[in-house]
Amino acid sequence: AASVLPGPGGGDGTPAASPSPTAAPAPVVPGISPAEAKDILARCYPGEPALQIFNAGPTPWGTRYLVYGPDSSGDCLHATEGDYRPGVLDQGPTRWLRGPLTVDRAIRDGQPYDRGPGTFTVQGRVVAGVTQVEIAVGASRLTVPVRNGTYMAAMTVSAHEVSQAGDARFRALDGTGRVVYASPAASRPRQVDTRCWAAPDGTVLRGDIPPEPGQACEPAVRWR
Repeated sequence: AASVLPGPGGGDGTPAASPSPTAAPAPVVPGISPAEAKDILARCYPGEPALQIFNAGPTPWGTRYLVYGPDSSGDCLHATEGDYRPGVLDQGPTRWLRGPLTVDRAIRDGQPYDRGPGTFTVQGRVVAGVTQVEIAVGASRLTVPVRNGTYMAAMTVSAHEVSQAGDARFRALDGTGRVVYASPAASRPRQVDTRCWAAPDGTVLRGDIPPEPGQACEPAVRWR
């Protein structure tokens, strides 16, 4: 069984009129040529020319590709059986982040009563300068590299830890090992996030719930 865990909110604000930002360099993913990336995207999301592959990595089910566009995000699995299985494209501006680290999608596979281990799959974005992301679920820990401002992981967790995945902890580190961001300790379970973030161009990103009228928002962080 699989259950989808909400990340710490999504972008649903409307950007105000502002000059178009300078285009960021095209992402380069080791082992994937531009021609291969184009072919993968055509198989996964035909008719979506603005999408690009930012990251790729192995999972128990095949290779997963992390995909972003200016106003959408998703992923696609090249299954071990050979077919391509696109995920749902989430709509919302991706130019801004809710702080130094954003969880864009988190999924736990398995149930606490299963005898075998489960899998916690998580992916998201980080601010410039972050080179590694550490993820902890219960006693299980995994460190993954950052590519093109993104991270992704497929962690094997115990049957008991499957139920703890909603309180996963994250640390973002720069190239010197300095901690740029750390989520609350395990002794502080994740609460409903009522915060919101606002970008200079008027884009508003919410936490778990929409902001109240007149609510003051924290400054959003530019991604790429």
